[in-house]
Formats: sequence, C-alpha cells, structure tokens
Amino acid sequence: MARRVKETVFNWLLGAIATILVTALGYAVTTSWQNADRLARISGDLKSIKTSLVRISMKTSPNDPTIPIELLSSKGAKEGLQFFAAGDYPAAYAKWSSAAASGDQLSALSIGAARESLELKLKYDPLTPKERELVTSGIRSAPELKIVDGKYVVKNPE
Repeated sequence: MARRVKETVFNWLLGAIATILVTALGYAVTTSWQNADRLARISGDLKSIKTSLVRISMKTSPNDPTIPIELLSSKGAKEGLQFFAAGDYPAAYAKWSSAAASGDQLSALSIGAARESLELKLKYDPLTPKERELVTSGIRSAPELKIVDGKYVVKNPE
C-alpha cells in the first residue's frame, strides 16, 4: 500500500511539473513574436539617446560639450561637433554633409540640431554684433535636410 501511495504522489508531482513546463513553453511561444517589436523600441530609444547627446553637445554653457561627444560612435558627428563648438560652422556643416552623404544618420541629424541650436541662440542669448553676425551666417550656411524613407538626407542645392 505504501508503494502505491508513493507511486501516486510521484505521478502527481510528475504531472504537475509537466503542466508547469508545458504552460511555460506555451507562454514563451506566444510572447516570442513580440521580441522584434521590443528590439525596435529599444533601437528607437538608443537613437533618441544619441539625438540627445548631439543636442547637448550644441550647448556651450554651463556644461562642457566635449563630454557627450566622447559617447558618440559617429566619427563624422564627433568631428563636426568639435568644429561647431569652436564656432567654425561652415567646417562643421561640411564635415556633417560629407558624412551624411555616406549614410551617417547622426551627422545628418547634427545639421538640423545645429541649425536649431543657432536659431535659439540668436533668439534668446544676448549677443554682441560680431557674435550675432557669426550665428546668422551659421544659420544661413546650414544645408537643408529632407526626410527620405524615414531617414534624414542632406538636400542637394538645385
């Protein structure tokens, strides 16, 4: 009789374990298709972080703009941001434009962020006439961007 009770308990435990495993497998199968969506969201979040780093790099006060530059993986964006921080806007735009032409999305985004940063600086910051002229020429020399297939592209002058 004791042997029969042991077998019954063993069979019951084996059935419970099998039920748990089958349930877990069913859950994994039904949710695994969502991984692509999750990865796309994470990729979007990473792009957002890079975008933020570019925008932070445009600000010269109160924080040092070289800190986020070091975190960027795009060589074109890094070099352009160094020109931008030095006030050499045409060189920055040239660097970003050439990198964007070879597919560097971060460099293309840098062009738009730089223009926006200069427009805000012109609007809100107290500037000397020389600084105002430099910022205005920086805004005028900024290449135009367009969106093609969800990506920023430098518009060719026509």
